[in-house]
Amino acid sequence: MKSNRPSLNRILRGMDSTEIRNRLIFQAHRKYGYNASEIARELNVHRSTIGRILKQNIAESPTVEPNAVDSPVVMRIVEHALNLLMESGRENLSLRRLAKEMGMSVTNLYNYFHDKNDLLDIVRVYGFRRLVKQIRESEAKGGSPKDRLNHILEAYFDFGTKQADLYEIMFSRRESRTNERPSRTLQEEIKLIDDLYDLVRRVLQEFLTQTREVTPNNVRESTLKLWSQMHGLICLYIGGNFIYMSKLTQKDFWTVRDNIINTVG
Repeated sequence: MKSNRPSLNRILRGMDSTEIRNRLIFQAHRKYGYNASEIARELNVHRSTIGRILKQNIAESPTVEPNAVDSPVVMRIVEHALNLLMESGRENLSLRRLAKEMGMSVTNLYNYFHDKNDLLDIVRVYGFRRLVKQIRESEAKGGSPKDRLNHILEAYFDFGTKQADLYEIMFSRRESRTNERPSRTLQEEIKLIDDLYDLVRRVLQEFLTQTREVTPNNVRESTLKLWSQMHGLICLYIGGNFIYMSKLTQKDFWTVRDNIINTVG
């Protein structure tokens, strides 16, 4: 048994219909590895009853793979989820509430997401796709390495400050994780982050080699330093913390953003 998986009591909470009950039982078995006997004991029913439910759900499992990022339905769900996140925050987001807002059944929503963590993974992929696209388009404006680096920083700052709720979710993973093999969605998220890092690293290396001799370690550390500075600046800005710093103005944030490249390396 996995020590960090949720309890059966937690997984099976809120079984207000037979359809939802069967879906949660299937999820407890497929995702978290509980066997039919364990589930039967929790629900105080015969093991054969759970066996029939599991067989039925396997036969009726959707042809759409959960976390199918490019599905139009999933994208519509993500857009509604982002609206709810902006209105109520991450803690108040649930698949049940999301289904109600969209006029969908909870069971139908479970055809696309195993749980809230899966939904947030999709939201992150959605965000990183947009960010990588925006960064690539900004770098494509051309110019010297310093010009292109400034284009990247400007695009990054623009995305983070104008898409604050999405940005916070992208870079804040609070959900607990097991040692399971990453889902297809999580694998894409990891690849997108790597792509973003490689893009910044490549342009930064071109810029640094104009003035000094660099090594892979220098470039890696400089890329991390640049990203950390920009991330910290964005978090300060979108958190509204500059409001409480009486000697700072909004203009100061733009000045730091424009000059931050000169401290790298």
